[in-house]
Amino acid sequence: MNILTRIIDKLKGFVAAVEQKAEEVVEVFERRRAASLAEKLDELAATKPYKNWRASVEDLAYLVGEDGSFEGRKALWADLACHGEYKGTAAQNRHLHAALLEALPDHGIPWPGDKPA
Repeated sequence: MNILTRIIDKLKGFVAAVEQKAEEVVEVFERRRAASLAEKLDELAATKPYKNWRASVEDLAYLVGEDGSFEGRKALWADLACHGEYKGTAAQNRHLHAALLEALPDHGIPWPGDKPA
């Protein structure tokens, strides 16, 4: 093995270490960004009557200025391709809330891994 090959191999090792560190930084950044979104929603909720956005799909919709009514939730149910007919039951609303939060990362919106209750 010549000196050029040894230098290149060592530099590749450094690049791999830098890339690993960059991945760790990105992970930390994404977790913080997701937490910041939740904090922003909490701040907004403090000024509105829609305080229960962490558990209520209706409150979350209204909080961001969208329709949280039965018709709005029914449309969201269809948008998220939830199964069955939307009837507005508590169980369906919990499912809809969870489905909405789970869909956020697919749309480029970070969300903490531990979903709100």
